[in-house]
Amino acid sequence: PKEYDISAICTYWNMGNLDDRRGFYTGIIQNKYAQPELGGRSYITPGKDYYLQADIYAKSKIVWNYSPCGFDVLNFRTFEAMITGSCLLMNKMTSKSMSYLGYEDGVDYVTYDDDGSGDKLLIYIDILLKDDAMRESISTNGYKKTKEHHTMRHRMEAVVDYMERAKNV
Repeated sequence: PKEYDISAICTYWNMGNLDDRRGFYTGIIQNKYAQPELGGRSYITPGKDYYLQADIYAKSKIVWNYSPCGFDVLNFRTFEAMITGSCLLMNKMTSKSMSYLGYEDGVDYVTYDDDGSGDKLLIYIDILLKDDAMRESISTNGYKKTKEHHTMRHRMEAVVDYMERAKNV
């Protein structure tokens, strides 16, 4: 059962030379969705034991992941969120890499434009929370595609394959 509307497990403070937009957006999510008296159910934290993290993601309707740095970069949370069967919501910055891996925005995961205000992020969260059928369809598609093509085993096989090819050059 889904206990949380939205979760995120990430460092949300300024990361050295990187901007603090992740922290800004984390605060916006916390302010709206972490207020139990208003019906909010969120789980936002800077870090958890790996096994607890998977449990938190699996119990969340939406897992939010923000790619900082101003460029297209994926992290393990991308795949960890989808393999738990929860709906992944990310900033649009990562769309090119996700497309390269065969994922489709709006089909396997959802992105929002990072406009700096947080308004679009909140709109997308609200839409996903209100439309159970759409959210669950996206969650299922993301889970299936990740399980079929993008597990840690798939990633390691690709690394080994690359190293084998590089040896022969």
